[in-house]
Amino acid sequence: MSSTIFVAQIILPATTISSSYYICTHFLIVRQTKYYCIHVNKLLIYITWYSNKMNEKQCEVCQTKEGRYVCPKCDILYCSVDCFRAEQHTECSEIFYKKCVEEELQFQRKAPGKDNIAEILLRSHIAADDDDDVIDSDDDSEDGEKVDDLAVRLENVDLDNEDEIWEKLNPEERRAFKNLISSGDIRKILPDWQPWWKFYKSKRLVCEVGLENENADEFILPVVDLKVPAFNELTKKTPAANIPFMIANLLMSYAYTARWFKGKHCDMPVEGVSMLFALSSAVRSNKTFESLVEAYVEFENDVKSCKWLKQNEINFDTICEDVTDFVKGEKVGEKYFSVKACLCDVNNLIKKAVKEVQDDQPIQLSRFTGTAPSQQQMKLLSKKITFYLSWIQEFGEQLKCILP
Repeated sequence: MSSTIFVAQIILPATTISSSYYICTHFLIVRQTKYYCIHVNKLLIYITWYSNKMNEKQCEVCQTKEGRYVCPKCDILYCSVDCFRAEQHTECSEIFYKKCVEEELQFQRKAPGKDNIAEILLRSHIAADDDDDVIDSDDDSEDGEKVDDLAVRLENVDLDNEDEIWEKLNPEERRAFKNLISSGDIRKILPDWQPWWKFYKSKRLVCEVGLENENADEFILPVVDLKVPAFNELTKKTPAANIPFMIANLLMSYAYTARWFKGKHCDMPVEGVSMLFALSSAVRSNKTFESLVEAYVEFENDVKSCKWLKQNEINFDTICEDVTDFVKGEKVGEKYFSVKACLCDVNNLIKKAVKEVQDDQPIQLSRFTGTAPSQQQMKLLSKKITFYLSWIQEFGEQLKCILP
């Protein structure tokens, strides 16, 4: 009987890491009637470059400490950030920091206007200049010229094109931006912000759903929607006595989050909700508190356990004052309006974040809080917020127990 012989030679890389070694496999496939034979002529497997690297263990930059990390670009082992940024590794680190800058420029998912982006870049430039220890009149004059020069360079730039923006920055500006990112001081280039709840006596604390605040550029207030079900429609049970302390823990987390983002938390909804979850046990779990002190201690511990937050960055006494302002904040005919506005702001934040998160593809916030909460977690929090709003409508007077 006739037979057909197929000979195939397959050459595959030995590893996904760049390497000069290959796995060479020759297959001889012989097909006969009712019989199939597969003959492997030769199988050669070499020890790959990457496995050798893992066995060496020594940092290839300083050559003194254990290499614990692998550069994804050139595959060398390094032991620390200093070695990653070392002069002999500049080519890779420059690419990495350029990518970081591009990410920061696109950090706000709803792209701000051109003037706002230009302002951020200018503030970055000024912030770097403020770090200089030597100050004289000549330097002040030069600083002013630098800022004017940067503004001119950005005048006709497509601010949606990160590469074009990056090319317009000089080496000094690029270094300053990279230093801001690596040091965690990127927040200091954001505009100063005054919390909306500090103005409950002198400002109009309501913005009807569907209408824009006339003074939005000057003072941004939460969009408030107080159309919630009556409490007896949500549950027939007598509400727990510790609900005010649960709300207090949430208010602390909200105040810290809003201050940390300098009022821009709704422009970065996934990150904003992630911080709320990280700083409030009342948000991320069903943990209960039996006193205001217990709610505060838990919040303080959550803040201290977040390694990505600088300690003492926001004073805890300030947060306690914020909670008091929330409870005291009223508008004509609407008690506890500031608390309601806070909860509505959280709900608005959740609605924006849910649109950006898919349960089957969780967002990784590698330089922030880790993995973002899932859609299910966010929706459960939204239901909890609705429950609190309904409770306040009927039992709001009990919030006085969290006042000092």
